[in-house]
Amino acid sequence: MADENKVKGRVEINTDDEGLLAVLHFIPDDNADEWDLQKINRYIAEKQITFGIKKDELSLKLEGLFASPEEITITVAEGEPPEAPVAAEREWAAVEIPEKVKEDVERFLKNAPPPEIFKTEVEKITKEKTVKKKGFLPFGKEKEEKVSEIVKREKKLRVDVIPEVIEAGWVEAGLKIADVKAGKPGKPGKDVSGRPIQPAAVDDEFYFGRGIESKGKALLAAETGVLRRGWNWVEVLPFKVHDWSLELSKDKNTCYLNFNPGGTESSAPDPAEILKRAQMLGCSEDSLIDEARLLEIINTSVHSGRELKQAVLSNDDDGFFEIKVSEDKLKAEMVMHKGRGEGKPLVLKQAGAAIKASGLKSLDLKKIQDIILEFYRGPESDITFDLSEGTPAENGETGDIVYELEFMKEQAAEEIKKRAPHLDDAYLSAFESAKTFPPAEASHLATVQAEQKIALLPASEGKKGTDVYGNEIASVAADLSSVKALENIKIEEGVISSETKGLLERFDREGVTAFRIRPHMDSEFRVSLSSDGMTALLSAEPAIGTGAPPSIEEANRVIAEAGVTNGIDSEAIRRVVDKCRDGESVIGEEIAAGKEPVNAGDAELNFLISLASGDAVTIDEKGRANYRKQNKLTNVKEGDRIAEVKVVQGESEDGWDVCGRVLPAKKTSPVDLEIGANLKEETVEDGTTVIIAEKSGRVIYENNRLEIQENLFIKGDVDFNSGNIKFGGDVNVKGNVKSGFFVMAGGNINVGMNSEMSLLSAEKSIMVAQGIKGGGKAILRSKESIQLSFAERATLLAVEDISVKNAIFGCKVKCNGKLRLVTEKGYLVGGRIQAREGIEAANIGSISGNRTEISFGQDYLIADRIETEEREINKIKARLVKIDPEMKLLEKDRKKKELTKLRMEKVKLMKIMEKRSMRVFTLKERFEQHFPGEVLVRGEVFPGTVFESHGRTLEITKVEKSVRIVFNQETGMLQIVPVTSGG
Repeated sequence: MADENKVKGRVEINTDDEGLLAVLHFIPDDNADEWDLQKINRYIAEKQITFGIKKDELSLKLEGLFASPEEITITVAEGEPPEAPVAAEREWAAVEIPEKVKEDVERFLKNAPPPEIFKTEVEKITKEKTVKKKGFLPFGKEKEEKVSEIVKREKKLRVDVIPEVIEAGWVEAGLKIADVKAGKPGKPGKDVSGRPIQPAAVDDEFYFGRGIESKGKALLAAETGVLRRGWNWVEVLPFKVHDWSLELSKDKNTCYLNFNPGGTESSAPDPAEILKRAQMLGCSEDSLIDEARLLEIINTSVHSGRELKQAVLSNDDDGFFEIKVSEDKLKAEMVMHKGRGEGKPLVLKQAGAAIKASGLKSLDLKKIQDIILEFYRGPESDITFDLSEGTPAENGETGDIVYELEFMKEQAAEEIKKRAPHLDDAYLSAFESAKTFPPAEASHLATVQAEQKIALLPASEGKKGTDVYGNEIASVAADLSSVKALENIKIEEGVISSETKGLLERFDREGVTAFRIRPHMDSEFRVSLSSDGMTALLSAEPAIGTGAPPSIEEANRVIAEAGVTNGIDSEAIRRVVDKCRDGESVIGEEIAAGKEPVNAGDAELNFLISLASGDAVTIDEKGRANYRKQNKLTNVKEGDRIAEVKVVQGESEDGWDVCGRVLPAKKTSPVDLEIGANLKEETVEDGTTVIIAEKSGRVIYENNRLEIQENLFIKGDVDFNSGNIKFGGDVNVKGNVKSGFFVMAGGNINVGMNSEMSLLSAEKSIMVAQGIKGGGKAILRSKESIQLSFAERATLLAVEDISVKNAIFGCKVKCNGKLRLVTEKGYLVGGRIQAREGIEAANIGSISGNRTEISFGQDYLIADRIETEEREINKIKARLVKIDPEMKLLEKDRKKKELTKLRMEKVKLMKIMEKRSMRVFTLKERFEQHFPGEVLVRGEVFPGTVFESHGRTLEITKVEKSVRIVFNQETGMLQIVPVTSGG
């Protein structure tokens, strides 16, 4: 049994390098030692294998070996490997560089030095010190003893790190830059001999530079700046940006800048961005200082390092208040304007004191105070609000309207109103009330003549009122507010009457009765017979407004009533009716002609021009009536052929007229015609005498007398009675030129009163006795001079001088002579003035600072030509831009004919543009020529006035008195020169 548990062979026990595995290797050999279990265990012990022995597995394997010897390797023992440590982990937050500092930061990083990282070590040192100890007894002497103590001392050591930067970004102080997950230490193991095996060390040391704070499980930025991170280090480099903010004044009208300058590494903020932010706060662009001034303020702060608090960004503007009382003293208003910048502030106490001292009655001081405070604290810079309102006088009661005419029957009125929706816009535009009172909504209609009495308005006395000062206002006899006079209606002394003939419309609406007269006429046919009965002319007027349309039946009826029976041209009648249906006025269309007797050797007069019909209205091609364009004047120019006198050839023969009367032939007779002023006669080869105009003017043919008047006299106003005036000679207007009309003369224009929003154009001079109330639409254009009393919001253009007696307000003026404001009321306020020889005025500008622009010393008519040429050049350029793609398209479609045409057009346009460009160049050279001129101010010139000459400007910033503004050709600058007593 013992022999069965033994085996002969060679036994080796080997251990791996780490000592974690021991194995037994057996090779059978009958000549070798004999081994049993005990001997093998001793051998294992000799090899100092004590830990991790696989006893059960070893016994089981050896039993098998003893039973059947063979070469075998058996695991004897396994050690326990060490547990590796876990390194600390840092999860870095994403950091980016803001766009606004990106450029500065990138430049800063480029120039930054390598990182300087330090670690702190603590060492313990023993330090002796002397202490005093009390004696044993209370009164005993103190003893000195030396004692030792251990002191900790920190020592900063520089750490060599890899300087490569793997990440950079922007951080604010307190920002978390990383989450830290702590590491775990390793656990020792054992080898098969029972000896401990230490875990491998982990190289995870990470160094924190300046600006880094470790707090719990996080890394924080200790200061604001640029974060740099390397492979085993991190730091924050301080970077101070410029910090700024805006705030508004208490009255929200002045903008302040607070600016804390940063480091030199930071770029100054963009002034444009700051000003844009100010506009977002409600400040208008023109109320702020310019970018250059703001940049100067910022740079001064940056260079000095001084912080700015409430630096003013707003332009200076004085505050003011004014109490305005209406002309009727029924309303008092307060106008307030906030001061701005360093300007005079709006002082609320002063405004309150002015209100109390104004003498106004019925003031709600609490409400006024609330309005003022709300305005002062709000964003608006201006306010106008009511202070006090008086009580208007009450009109007396108006009785029932007593009508002096009969209105149309309902059926007839409805027929007219059915045509109202078809009225065109041009017709309705003459009536401002048309939208409020549409013609189709009239309750009653009637036809009236001019100056016709329509109705009476019985009225009684009213009640007295009170103005804002508490004074009594006399009452008005009656309140006529329930009766409304619209276009072409007048109400005087209780009588409603018409101003013109037409269709009377009555509107009854919500207690108000409104009256209006508008042009209205059924289509009308008129037959006129020549004095000799040889010609019948048919004139036709289309329906005006809502009048009945024309018909052939009506035309034939009128012709028959006129007694026309012979020589009728039916087709001519149809043409007249068709034209009339199309809205065209037909004047004297021949529809019948008699047969003239042949009087051998007789003479006849033929006009070679169209004589004016005398009509007060013209009808355009669309059938619309134009009351401004009338046919009352026959204008001719010098050299025009007016008429001719011919001698008739042939045998004598009886004729007949259009009414069927026989016209026997008679003996010959000469033409009875007297040639008047400004005409001459010339005889041509066939014996015809031609009458020719020697002067431009108006043709007058009356009582067999023919003449030309050089001058035209308008006894009243230029309005709907006269129509627009276009005349070849002088035009004299006794009254006014009303808005919407024009006067164009080949000579002079003289206006006895005012000119409103109208056009005056003269080949010679213009004189307006009173002045121009232009409303921004009036234009005066003279090839010589202009003389006025005053001008408001008008355009004045003259080749020579312009002379104004009193003031010019908000006008555009251009002349190649001198602008003179001749009296001490000669104020020039606002607008744009261009006068080649300069200006003479009492005062220029205004205390309120209205911008007034004045140019002198150059030919401004040439400037107009330059502008016209450049406008034409731009049109050519626009066309050339379109031609190239058109040519490419034609090339693609192989349209050679059209392509050749386009190429020719392009060449032609290029040549034209070249010529015009040369012309512009020449004109610009001529425009730079200097002409003697100056601006003479006898009184004061105010801030807001800007003078210009040859591109140089001079802006007045303080009131100047008695000065001349001249252009110094040597220095090329504008100068202010005092006016000496000698002139």
